[in-house]
Amino acid sequence: GDTCQSGVCQEGVTDPCAGDPCANLCDEISDLCGGCAPAGTQCMNPVQEATCDGACTTIQLIICEYGCNLARDECNECAPSTVECKGDVEFLCNAEFVCDANGLLQSKTCCTTNRCACDASACLEDMCAAAPDLSAGGNLAGDTCGPDGIPGTADDSPDNIPGDCNPGGSACQDVLAGGAPEELFQFTLDDGTGDSAFYQVTLDSSILSAMLRVSTICGSETAHVNMADVCGAPPGTTPDESCYGWADPNQMVLCGLPEGTYYGAVDSPPGVCGAFSLDVTIPASPVSLDTGAEAGNISMGGSFSGNTCAGLNDNYKFPDEGAWAISTCPGSDCYKLAGVDYCPDCGVSAATDCTIPPNTEQDKCTYSGENSNEAVFHMALEFPSGVDISTAGSDFDTVLYIMETGPNGADPPGGARICNDDCWLTDVDGASHIQTSLPAGVYYVYVDGAGGDCGNFDLSVIISPAANCGNMSCEAPYENCTNCPPDCQCPNCGDGTINTTEGEECDDGDTDDGDGCSGICSVEGGYVCSGQPSVCTPGGSSCPGSVIPDGDPGGMTDVINIPIGWTINDINVDVDISHTWIGDLIVELSSPGGTTVRLHDRSGADGDNIITNYDLVTSPDGPGSMADFDGENTAGDWTLFVSDSVAIDSGMLNCWSIHFDTP
Repeated sequence: GDTCQSGVCQEGVTDPCAGDPCANLCDEISDLCGGCAPAGTQCMNPVQEATCDGACTTIQLIICEYGCNLARDECNECAPSTVECKGDVEFLCNAEFVCDANGLLQSKTCCTTNRCACDASACLEDMCAAAPDLSAGGNLAGDTCGPDGIPGTADDSPDNIPGDCNPGGSACQDVLAGGAPEELFQFTLDDGTGDSAFYQVTLDSSILSAMLRVSTICGSETAHVNMADVCGAPPGTTPDESCYGWADPNQMVLCGLPEGTYYGAVDSPPGVCGAFSLDVTIPASPVSLDTGAEAGNISMGGSFSGNTCAGLNDNYKFPDEGAWAISTCPGSDCYKLAGVDYCPDCGVSAATDCTIPPNTEQDKCTYSGENSNEAVFHMALEFPSGVDISTAGSDFDTVLYIMETGPNGADPPGGARICNDDCWLTDVDGASHIQTSLPAGVYYVYVDGAGGDCGNFDLSVIISPAANCGNMSCEAPYENCTNCPPDCQCPNCGDGTINTTEGEECDDGDTDDGDGCSGICSVEGGYVCSGQPSVCTPGGSSCPGSVIPDGDPGGMTDVINIPIGWTINDINVDVDISHTWIGDLIVELSSPGGTTVRLHDRSGADGDNIITNYDLVTSPDGPGSMADFDGENTAGDWTLFVSDSVAIDSGMLNCWSIHFDTP
């Protein structure tokens, strides 16, 4: 009789298919013949989809990855009624794919952490959001080996985060293979007012060789809370990050932690799990900001606000004073000694953009903060850092100063001291500004007043850690094996998991060069990579974050250089532009060969933003089409031109990327 091979009827001794000229397909499960009509797709069986031309010819026969939907007569796009987290080549990220009951993809959303949970069920941030909330304090107890307490069994806690804090190790491994299961938790600090509040948070855990970590970013290996035990006795003077690892008991005291949501984990070194009990203590009242021991932690930077008139005292002043013989110091808190006027050295040298002239009354005859209340903050700098601190927006005449902690804390201070009273002649409120570089250490920052003045303050803090490549010390997270190979290694490169703290930009499961992901797990020129393990394809990306000139037909350009020459079979482009009236915009892509295609030609009227892919999602407006680039060589500069020809509405080119299909 007939047989079914590769979905096609094969004639046997007798051929029941011969009587039906359209019976040229068959079901390999039942070994029965079947026709190929009408035109379109049809399910040959629960796992096969055939495409027919309507004239008894099978154009294509495929096996459906997620099964064939008999109701729709086509392959399912995804596993019905599921949420799956995986790499997405179009958006170049790990994303959640939501599939409806009919097997159709409803949405895909990039993970903000760009990481999936180990079981691929959700983005890692979803796991953090579902973690126990300890905002009111309390106890969290359990066993990272699971209810049975046995390492390496199916009920172990997940190993979503590498087991050692810095540098990161591999995640998603069985504990017997070096994995480190963890229990996640979260807490939120918020006093419900418009002013900034800071809290002393105590974490006390008991587990063999436990590690506690606290970060502002879910599962982050590089954004731990910088801290110093300024609220202890005696006060600590060494900056650290909130990731500790030592034998039981294990306590972490986070002094003056600012408001916000924090994500923590009870973790352990690789290959270890066990019982734990975590006690979290968060006082109902925030710290006062009145003394060094009650200082707020601004080590992570940010914007803060408050009032110095109520609840604070005049405990400090800037102590450094220098002679100034050009003039007297009328109306200030300077004092005279042996007929020489002495004033705080608190002038324009604190910031490069100060508009007050040097050696003038405003520059030298300034206030030290004496007789004014002050708010006290601390910075724990793990690495040499540039700092930019301003009181612009405050409604009183501020005096801003930084002093290194001394052996007993804030009083007396250490030797590093810098101060600014007034910085800008145009600011009638007397805003202060300090820009400087500081060695690693603990520093106090004071928002004080001039001549008894107090009021509402706005404090802006920017901290830019520096590193010293070539000193044979891997100063993670600011050095890694990509930007500083003399100091840092990538020991886990090739395991298929992107260890960002070590500096890995990609990890395709091997250490070969020339495949898009290099032997030190960096993205090679001419490729874009996504997912874990990484899938690398020819292309390039750029995220300039550049403002589009408003009302200027000359516009702006951004360039992606492709160093490798391939022949283009197909091309598509991701574009991410923020704009409040996209009908003002023209967007063009030009190849190294001189071909230009207009992707967007002032269409969309008053719509917001262009976030799309040409031509997988959106066809170019023209003139030209993406097919115009087919057959060209990829090597050289690819230029994206963006212009906004009408004033008022403005926007920004955030990111764009090119993807090539090559032989």
